[in-house]
Amino acid sequence: MAQLRKLYRKHGNLNATIIKESDSVPSITLYYSRFGGLVPAYELIGFKSKHDLRYVKTNKYLRGLRIKLRNNIIKTITDYGSTVEEHKNTKVITINGNFTIKINLARHFETAAGNSRWDILFDKENLTDLIVVARMNSKNDDILDYYLFPRSEVPIPRSKLRLSEINNSKIDAYRFDNLNKLTELSKNFTQGDVQLSQPVAHYTVEELAKYWNCSMAHVYNLIKDGKLNHISLGRMIRISKSQFETYELQTTLKRILDEDDE
Repeated sequence: MAQLRKLYRKHGNLNATIIKESDSVPSITLYYSRFGGLVPAYELIGFKSKHDLRYVKTNKYLRGLRIKLRNNIIKTITDYGSTVEEHKNTKVITINGNFTIKINLARHFETAAGNSRWDILFDKENLTDLIVVARMNSKNDDILDYYLFPRSEVPIPRSKLRLSEINNSKIDAYRFDNLNKLTELSKNFTQGDVQLSQPVAHYTVEELAKYWNCSMAHVYNLIKDGKLNHISLGRMIRISKSQFETYELQTTLKRILDEDDE
């Protein structure tokens, strides 16, 4: 609350845009989850807002749009013969038992200079194999385009990514006009797609180097760069079966997404 109060003193006013553009205060989502909205939070610091009913109305519309988008995605995937399960609390969708996605809406807003921006909030506690982001148009009444981010491309430890109208190639490589690519992905990731070289619980660096036909230095670099999770006990390094499967899945996912750029 001290950060919000400081922001109020700086601007003499508070609204969603001011909060979004500030890096010194938590996201709007936190105020809604902790206080039930921005207005109750404003009252706690002595700021009386006229209550932006337009913003509240847009939020209600976006919540309904997200549900509609989720239902359409689930129907499309199941129509192609894939199985789908959704975790009610985390909103994580599991496809074919081993491929997880989560759906986000990126709301449009303008900076003080009048530039279009979109903030993508990532749930660091429930990261999925793929994050599906629907970017809204300038009126926030229709979807502009989509981003399909593999987990390996999520900017952790940061939980927020800000988009502009034109972004760098690394980000816009995952932009799509529709969700046809997601349908294609769901058909690729069926049970058993990721095969282990042998049924063991853990792998050594040497074993993975032999399996991938690469140098041990390459495997160590994957670990050092945070691309391959591992278990470390002193100088001993082991990669579990699930960590191996996750890396194989992410690598395959990135390859399929990159095929459109070739």
